[in-house]
This record gives sequence, C-alpha cells and structure tokens, in this order.
Amino acid sequence: MSEIQRDAETKFESCNEDERKRPFFYNAMGLVTFMPKGNLYYNACPGEKCAKKLVEGDDGRWSCEKCGGTFNQPKAKFIANVKITDHTTSVYATVNSDKVGEKVYGKTAQWIRNACEGDSMIDTEALFEDLKELVMVEYYFTIMVKQEYWNGNFNTKFYLIDAEKPEENLPKFIKILEENNAAYDKVKSN
Repeated sequence: MSEIQRDAETKFESCNEDERKRPFFYNAMGLVTFMPKGNLYYNACPGEKCAKKLVEGDDGRWSCEKCGGTFNQPKAKFIANVKITDHTTSVYATVNSDKVGEKVYGKTAQWIRNACEGDSMIDTEALFEDLKELVMVEYYFTIMVKQEYWNGNFNTKFYLIDAEKPEENLPKFIKILEENNAAYDKVKSN
C-alpha cells in the first residue's frame, strides 16, 4: 500500500491539471481491517445510467435533479469507506459498487437500506457489530487511485474496484505468490 501511495503521488506530481483527473489502477493483497460507522449507502436514482442522489419530496416520492425523473423508491448504492491494510501501511478506500460491497459487507446496499429504513428497522448498532465479524479478511484488491479537486485543492482518493478472496481464485493467488517469491529472490540476490 505504501508503494501504491508513493507511485500515485509521484505520477500525480508530474501531471498537469487535466491529466490529474485521470485515475491510476493498482493490484495489491491486503486485509479489510476496519469498517467505520456512518453512511454505507445513498439513495440513488434507479434510472438507467444515472445513479444521482435522489431527494425525497413531501409527497413521499423521490426526484432526480439530473435526469428529472420521479420515483416511488430509490435504489441504494454503496458509498462506504473501509480501511485496507498490508504489511506496509493502511489506507481508506471507498466502496461504491454492489459488486465489491457485497463481497466486503456480505450484503447488498439495498438490503442494508431496507434493514435500516424499511419496515424491519434493525438496530444500526447491531448492524455495525455484525460487520465487525467481516474484518481481518484477506483479499486481492484492484484499487483505483485518483485526485479530486475540491475547495481549491487536489485530494488523492482510493476506490476499491474489485476484491477477491484467495479461495475464490486459487490459480491467480498461486501465480501472485510465485511472482512475489521471485521478486523477493531477486532483491535478496542483489
């Protein structure tokens, strides 16, 4: 993770303002070590290719400022942060897809929304206690690093694009371990 941070910062420093908006992609093995309490999802537009945050009206219907649609129900989308760690350091990364969210949180964003806001109204403290059981799990991550311009500054942000457990793709993990061993042997011999 520290190598990813250094490499991304070096690349961003050499970019002009327009190029800074282009993301860089990395692969790394690590653990999800912490899932902060807070917003895990947002109420998104269910319109095709929109996903803008919806606003609930007084009539109970939801409207989208981007596409102009009005809906009975929003579609929940992940916007959670997780702390990912390897032997070098930790970074916070945003989970903003159901594909990754389901793997890391064990539930869809819609399930979490229904549980927190629906008729079942589970105790959110109990939900976060259950999520503690999902930390300290090893994954092979695909990480997107990009800089976002906000308040006159560029800030580096990390996004989890994919997360695979070793048992989900053993040939891939064996190859990664072999490559890591070869890299270690090369460094050791120099």
